[in-house]
Amino acid sequence: MRGAFIVTLLFNGTITFVNMDTFGEDMQGGLITADLGSFYGIMGMVFMLGTIAFVMVTDFTDKTLNYEILSGHSRKEVLFGRFIVAASAGSIGAIIVMIFFPCALTAVFGWGSVPKPGGVFWRYALVFVMLLRIACELALISVIVKNPYLVIFAGYMVGCMEFMLLLLKPVLLNMEWLFQILSVCRCSELLSFDVYRNELGQITGMASLEMQEVLTTIAGAVVIGTAAVVAAYAYFKRDDLH
Repeated sequence: MRGAFIVTLLFNGTITFVNMDTFGEDMQGGLITADLGSFYGIMGMVFMLGTIAFVMVTDFTDKTLNYEILSGHSRKEVLFGRFIVAASAGSIGAIIVMIFFPCALTAVFGWGSVPKPGGVFWRYALVFVMLLRIACELALISVIVKNPYLVIFAGYMVGCMEFMLLLLKPVLLNMEWLFQILSVCRCSELLSFDVYRNELGQITGMASLEMQEVLTTIAGAVVIGTAAVVAAYAYFKRDDLH
């Protein structure tokens, strides 16, 4: 897990320093966040995917789960003990990966006037909610496939399909609700910051979040996340663990 954390930070660091020259004297934490926030988000989700996969699944492969159950622990304790650790470490670590360089550059160069830091904060708060939901979905995949590499592959493929679906957004009219409940799509849209630029390419503002889309995002995360965890426990409770 530490290795994955370092690798994702190194990827973010590389893309950050490659793009620093394009800002010149205008280098500010807000501008970096607006331009690279979506890339930082991808790397954060990659870290979370690996964390959930190995924390949830490793003990399936070496039969540690079997020994714990035979020693008297209930299946609920065995599953949710791992899920809480995996979801906490994965979501918090992912957020740190996402905000590490924006915070570091803000400490050195300042934030700047745009985009507004308050709006950015609430977007990251919603992203954190979505990360918890993604953790629930990955937990369900984990108890079914019982292989960390297959979990990573399945999570990666789902993410790729959602990103491809985003390309069809201009065609799928009147289906904005769909992109607000799909986890990877929603995270990507929140971290794109939808900034406005003038004719010189300078950022002049950022679209505010509508209350309806905030409530849809939270409601979708709670309902789908809860359903995924309940399904994971129902499957695990009846699984022969072979």
